[in-house]
Amino acid sequence: VYGDDSTVTATAPSIDSVYARIERAPDIKGAESDYFMWGDYNTKEFARQSQLYTATTRQLHGFKGNFNLGNLQLTGLFANNIEGYQRDTITPDGTSGYYFVSRRSVIPGSESIFLESEEINRPGTVVKREPLYRGADYEIDYDRGTILFRRPIFATELNPLQATLVNRIVVTYQNEGGEDSQLYGGRLLFNLRDGSSKIDKTAFLGASYLKEEQGAQDFELYGVDFYAPLTSSGSIVGEYARSQHNTLNFGDVSGSAYRIEANANIGKGFKTQAYYRSVTENFANNATWSFVPGQTRYGGGFSAKISDATSLQLSYDHEENFGIAPAEQTQFFDLFNPQPLPTPGSQIDNSLSTVRAGIQQKIGASDLKLEYVNRSREDRVNNQFEGSASQLVSSLNVPLTQSLNFLAQNELNLNDSDPLYPNRTTLGLDWALYPGVTMRLAHQFFDGGLLEGNNITSLDTLVEHKFTEDTSINARYSIFSGIDGMNDGGSIGLNQRIRVAPGLRLDLGYERVVKYFIGSTATVVSFDEPYATGQSASSLGLFEGNTYSIGMAYTDNPNFNANARFEYRDSSQGDNTVITAGLAGKISPALTAAVRYKQAGGANQLLQGLADTANLRVGLAYRDPNSDKFNALL
Repeated sequence: VYGDDSTVTATAPSIDSVYARIERAPDIKGAESDYFMWGDYNTKEFARQSQLYTATTRQLHGFKGNFNLGNLQLTGLFANNIEGYQRDTITPDGTSGYYFVSRRSVIPGSESIFLESEEINRPGTVVKREPLYRGADYEIDYDRGTILFRRPIFATELNPLQATLVNRIVVTYQNEGGEDSQLYGGRLLFNLRDGSSKIDKTAFLGASYLKEEQGAQDFELYGVDFYAPLTSSGSIVGEYARSQHNTLNFGDVSGSAYRIEANANIGKGFKTQAYYRSVTENFANNATWSFVPGQTRYGGGFSAKISDATSLQLSYDHEENFGIAPAEQTQFFDLFNPQPLPTPGSQIDNSLSTVRAGIQQKIGASDLKLEYVNRSREDRVNNQFEGSASQLVSSLNVPLTQSLNFLAQNELNLNDSDPLYPNRTTLGLDWALYPGVTMRLAHQFFDGGLLEGNNITSLDTLVEHKFTEDTSINARYSIFSGIDGMNDGGSIGLNQRIRVAPGLRLDLGYERVVKYFIGSTATVVSFDEPYATGQSASSLGLFEGNTYSIGMAYTDNPNFNANARFEYRDSSQGDNTVITAGLAGKISPALTAAVRYKQAGGANQLLQGLADTANLRVGLAYRDPNSDKFNALL
């Protein structure tokens, strides 16, 4: 609670103070528990590995039941105490907070918070999604609608030789400003068990239905999905989803989403995958992963190892973007009267086809890779993203000595240059300083497109070293310079955790973002916004600035624990200082004292000039270890 690594678990949560649950283990190998309950609950049965568009991840209150009849699993739920439901996406600024959601007066316990990452120039496909938990990862002020994380949340994840990822904070919650509603849901799951007790290895076919009565904005979602594991360490998943809802701008609308994906390992050296995803522009689901309404993507590829030294890769990807992109929401009325769904903005109608074919050859201790890439774009609204461009990508990894590696990569356009993928040359050196510590120096040159005249210099230190049993370092340090392009930028990231002594830990952090992606992309126009509502995460841009943080924690003494952290964000969009500190210890065997101090401003984009909030809490607890007749808490 006070930074001393303690945890809190609610065993019977219920906002109406009544909780009941009866449960049994069915006599079916691999089956989940049978139960009936009343209280607060999650919706994990409605968010299987086969579900993306039909998934529902929410915190609800009411009735929930699950029952197994042989291979058939039935799940039903009813939530009778739902107020306004909202989804907000926020660009992190590199600090812990405070991050303001779009609504005040959040219903306690109704929030679900995730940290999502996707490729910065390919909005619409989330690469990874990490759930965050109250207490362990963040604390929330329900009255003000503010979130303060336990650690800084960086805006990007950058590796100069791989794709750059952008991070976003996704928050769904209920609030008192919305209309009261009720929710009904049901799910049928037919399991094709093969005697295995592992649930994630069982093939199944599922169907789900959910309806939320919200008065003028009723919402209905239903669909089917399946999951089939393959004996060759692969799987096939598929789903169809359909939604129907009322909107402020278009009235009663409906939309569909489709997905089928397959991957398989055939033999020892052959891997293949294929995928198809399509979302119509009017499909909606605010309780699942982020996606871009009005987008279709399909493709596939394979890699084959034809000898111990030679391997081949081939892939194809096609992307269609259509419909209406979200509008910028920075006016007073938009910010303080947010709608569950985004306001429509500009028309989008374009496509991109990408073909890749490559060969990788091992020559002695060196690795040589040659790849042909063709990108063909059509823009049916304007000519900003129009044309066909081919690139020849060659890369080389040569060990010069036992501790020194030379890296080189060249991306050369063979005809017209793609505006988002210009000519680029990367040169680098990997130096193994000693076991567990590697330093990488790299430089990138850009020529043509939107990045013409830019260059990036990076210095990475990858550290994983254990000095003694009590002292170890894990770090990543990067330096980037020379970025002044309209749609690109540089990033510095330092994540370092040092165990100085038994029980004493030091954390350091540094990130720099320079002129990152504000403007047009193939799927949307991105803006500086405090938050994006509904499924409009791709409209959020990144803003420049520097973030520094340092923290210390001492937890070795059972009678005394302490922690402190200082963070500072410096940017053209406003500064933010975060200070947190806590102490907890025993004054005597019977008397325990605790103090907690927090100070932070607003971490959202465009919240310039917002005054800091300071909060001080002091607590005393009396409990005689020799007698339990009298206890006191202040």
